[in-house]
Amino acid sequence: MKALLTSIVLLCLGACASQQPTYARNLEGMQEELQSLSKQINASIGYPRCDSFTDCGVIATGYAPCGGPNRYKAYSKLLPTATNLRNLALRRVRLERDYNAAANLRGVCQIEIQPSANCRAGVCTKVER
Repeated sequence: MKALLTSIVLLCLGACASQQPTYARNLEGMQEELQSLSKQINASIGYPRCDSFTDCGVIATGYAPCGGPNRYKAYSKLLPTATNLRNLALRRVRLERDYNAAANLRGVCQIEIQPSANCRAGVCTKVER
């Protein structure tokens, strides 16, 4: 009886340890969610109007396979949904990080310097450094 109980416990532990997160089993689902988040981010940014450079900011929207942000978008801090936009961007960055790990992606490791934002002709734009 003791041997049977030990076997059951070991089987359960082995099954639990071998289970992968849902996203690891479903890379296609992760890709779809990444695309959906990108669309939501773009829709939230819309036409980023500004009066001065202080009305503008940049957010990371991507994650490189070797680590760190690799894409940025300019947005208007005047947006009533700026907090929601930052949350969407953070979700997308974290999901892309998880996707890269689950898909075992590798890439050229180069540091992506965060751009600044400026107000040009009433529109927030990225300024690469």
